[in-house]
Amino acid sequence: EEELRDMFAELCGAGVRAGAGHIMLETFMDVRMMEIAAQEAVKTGAEVICSMTFGKRGRTPMGDTVKKIVDTLSPLGIAAIGLNCSTDPVGSLAVIREFKELTSLPLYFKPNAGMSDTYDAVQFADEIEPALDFVSYIGACCGSDASYIAELRRRITDK
Repeated sequence: EEELRDMFAELCGAGVRAGAGHIMLETFMDVRMMEIAAQEAVKTGAEVICSMTFGKRGRTPMGDTVKKIVDTLSPLGIAAIGLNCSTDPVGSLAVIREFKELTSLPLYFKPNAGMSDTYDAVQFADEIEPALDFVSYIGACCGSDASYIAELRRRITDK
């Protein structure tokens, strides 16, 4: 734990000294490791966004539930919470909805677009469009490219 603390303090501190105002902690599988990283990141004074990755059962690969994640990270003074990568857009949408029910923190949502031609930009945006009504940050992770972000931007602009 001490080694992890030192590592995250060094990394986060270097970023803030270089001018970063936000720290993005992304694709964590274990809430305890995220907790350590977030504690060190918050100490820098930067806004911290915490993003976990989830499997098909709606839990992280280490078995952490959304409730455990919210209960562990919310008291730390982070700026936003959510998920990235993870399962397909449908499974990810179910998880981010669970976050919505359990926290008032701003939500970060950057689901996986699937492997090689699973979802094109329009199909991807169709699947996650309901999240536009309640997330604060949205994007696309693995399997996406600039066209996915452009499609999401178009839909946000149209709302």
